[in-house]
Amino acid sequence: MKIHLIEYGAGNLGSILHALQWLGYSASIIDEPTSTQPGDMIILPGVGSFAAAMENLHARNLVSWLKEEAALSRTIIGVCLGMQLLASVGEEDGENTGLDLIPGRITRLPESPFERIPNIGFRQIQPSRPTSLLDGILPAHQNFYFLHSYHFVPEEPSSVLAYSLHGDFSFVAAIKSANVTGFQFHPEKSQGSGLYLLKNLLESNGAQ
Repeated sequence: MKIHLIEYGAGNLGSILHALQWLGYSASIIDEPTSTQPGDMIILPGVGSFAAAMENLHARNLVSWLKEEAALSRTIIGVCLGMQLLASVGEEDGENTGLDLIPGRITRLPESPFERIPNIGFRQIQPSRPTSLLDGILPAHQNFYFLHSYHFVPEEPSSVLAYSLHGDFSFVAAIKSANVTGFQFHPEKSQGSGLYLLKNLLESNGAQ
């Protein structure tokens, strides 16, 4: 398996690359369409604005390439903003078209008198269905690091892998449709639990 880590001016490449290396994997950093092989994995990281990120992907001709790679059944992983870009539409900085790899809409977290926005820090996640991604992580240790102001509202609730809470508001923490998976949290910043999840993900090459 070859891992392709996308650099498009909105990435969190350093910490992801370090986590992959710690687990014994190497990755090629790409900023333009590249050839892939069956079994390859593509990681789309990201921090910042949905609108700016999509603009950067378009400028590098990566939008159509990612759609083609998804159609070829390549494993695609979106992390934080990268997960949000998988949606059909994002509402940050106006309404913008996303990659539409997992149908849904990105909308702002609701205001709460008890919680700040952005949602920052370690949060417990609750699986919505069985997933091997959490193998070896005790339920009490299924805490992951979040940093976001927007959340994913999927068209198909069955695509949700896990939820978390912002105050008393339940939002999507992980999502999966066919060969495309997204994590709203940062597994590479989530200490032991995040490394376990990445290990499970890499060993299964994106399978549930």
